[in-house]
Order: sequence, then C-alpha cells, then structure tokens
Amino acid sequence: MALHYANKYYAQKTLYQGTGDAFRHCLWNALMEIYIDHETAYEVATRHESESRGVDKTMDLNNNKKGREIGRYYKGKYKAGASARSSCRSAVSSGKLWIIKSGKLVRSNA
Repeated sequence: MALHYANKYYAQKTLYQGTGDAFRHCLWNALMEIYIDHETAYEVATRHESESRGVDKTMDLNNNKKGREIGRYYKGKYKAGASARSSCRSAVSSGKLWIIKSGKLVRSNA
C-alpha cells in the first residue's frame, strides 16, 4: 500500500533516495504501527535495512522512525491510515523526513 501511494503522489525518479522513497518508508512504518504494534514494526523495519549501508541506511532508518511516531499518534483513531498518509505527505513537504542529494543526507524539503 505504501508503494502504491508513493507511485501515486511522487515522480518515479524520487522513488529511490528521494521524496517518494522517504514518503514510502514513513507510511509503511506508520501503517505497521497502527495495524500491528510498535515492537513488530520496529523489528521488521530494522531487519529490512540490515543489508543497507551508509547514508541510504541512515535515511531509511530516520524515515522509518518518523513514520512509527506518526502511526503511534493515529493508532486507534478514526481513519487512522488515511490520516497517517496525509501526515507523511506533510512530513515530506515540511522537511521532517530525509532524502539524499549529491550523496548527502538532506531534509525532504531541500
């Protein structure tokens, strides 16, 4: 589902190390936090990044963490998934997530 919305909202070229990628990690973790639980969301996301390295790993881990924070906020609330999706989009545009530009980690609104 997170990949579906990343493809819907963001240009193809941003789906790896760009805003689409940041959004996807945020939403994926928010949804796990909402519909599963915190411990499992953390474990699954962290294991998923076990093969990653460098700034790519740092980017993903930071965006995963922000997504779980968003998910915890909406857990149990009406339309939690849709609200989390909207919050992850806002996090991208307000620079609360991370992307990679020229090999460096920068805020998602850079």
